[in-house]
This record gives sequence, structure tokens and C-alpha cells, in this order.
Amino acid sequence: MPAMKELYCLIVETAQEGIWVIDDKANTTFVNQKMAEMLGYTVDEMVGSHVFEFMDEEQHALVPVRLQRRKEGIKEQYEFKLRRKDGSDQLVLVSANPLYDTNGKYMGALGMVADITERKQL
Repeated sequence: MPAMKELYCLIVETAQEGIWVIDDKANTTFVNQKMAEMLGYTVDEMVGSHVFEFMDEEQHALVPVRLQRRKEGIKEQYEFKLRRKDGSDQLVLVSANPLYDTNGKYMGALGMVADITERKQL
């Protein structure tokens, strides 16, 4: 059995969902390989980028409300439209959870992201 840290790394990289972590200013601090592949980027291209860089103007209006809900401690699941590197749309189902430091201060959010484009087109 691998050590716990190695096991967590294996889970993150084996997941068929994208994993996306942002800081309290909505800058990307972590994505797994699957998340980067879903949007046509490399992990390095995504890390450090603001979430607005991966969506169109219409979606920008929805983000502040979603982020405020994370800051209030609200977990939720919702459909969202992301923009791939090639400019095409990616429909996803996001399961979002707030993240806090050891003092209970909001420090960002974790999203589990599933591609639902094909399902929605049917």
C-alpha cells in the first residue's frame, strides 16, 4: 500500500473529473491533468490564471455570485459553460466547496468538474 501522500496524488491524477483549486481572488492554484486536458491547456498554462480567462463575458457575470457563496461557506453543484483554448465551449457540472485555513479564514475553493457537453447535446 502506498503512503498516504502518494495515494492522494494517485487519486487526483486518476480521477476522471477535473480538479480545480482557486485562491480567495479566483486565481488558479492547482488543476489536475484531466482538468487541463478538458480545456485544451497544459497544467502550467492554467496555474496562476484567473478563472475569467476560461470563460466568455456572459459567464463572467455569474462568477461573483458563485464566489460570494463559497465565501459564505455554501457548497453547491451547478452547470457552467467554460471556454476551451481553441475557443469552443465546454459544458461542465461543477461541485464546488469552500476552503478555509486553520483559523477558519476563507482561502479559496475546490471544484470537481465533470464534462457534460455530450450529454447536454443529446
